Amino acid sequence: MKKIALAISLFLSSPLAQAAAADLPQQIQGGKSYSDDVMPDAKPSDAGLIDKTKSASLKYVDNCDQEITPKISPIDLGPSLPNSKIILLPDSVCYGNAGDMVVILDGNDRTLLRVTGGGVVVLSSQTAGVNNISIIEPGFSAPVWHWIPDAHSFQHYMDVPLQ
Repeated sequence: MKKIALAISLFLSSPLAQAAAADLPQQIQGGKSYSDDVMPDAKPSDAGLIDKTKSASLKYVDNCDQEITPKISPIDLGPSLPNSKIILLPDSVCYGNAGDMVVILDGNDRTLLRVTGGGVVVLSSQTAGVNNISIIEPGFSAPVWHWIPDAHSFQHYMDVPLQ
């Protein structure tokens, strides 16, 4: 375990990693954004995809028992994750200042990421054929997540200063 931590530490301090990190603010500013103000409302046929919510008469109730209008859209994460979807459950009372519960599903509707945020920006950089992503949050930095193939999920990689 110590060897793995040392290898990661050495990579993150390498010029290659530092150069990649220097480009991340531009990728975040120029990436494709998925947020509740640009995504369509969920349709009745999407009801099975919106886990952890209660559907009654096509009305959805979030984890805080507030009625919400979920948003759902295809999301292009690269060739290794075709047919992925993003679901936003908007409720700033329930999910804090960021405003939404963000859920990303693969083409088989398995959860790849479930986190609070204001949406997702897909970056041009990739890990194992999957685009890295940034979660939209209030503040002066943006968290970047990268793909971990063995875990079949995204993992927090680093926070990028946006100043």
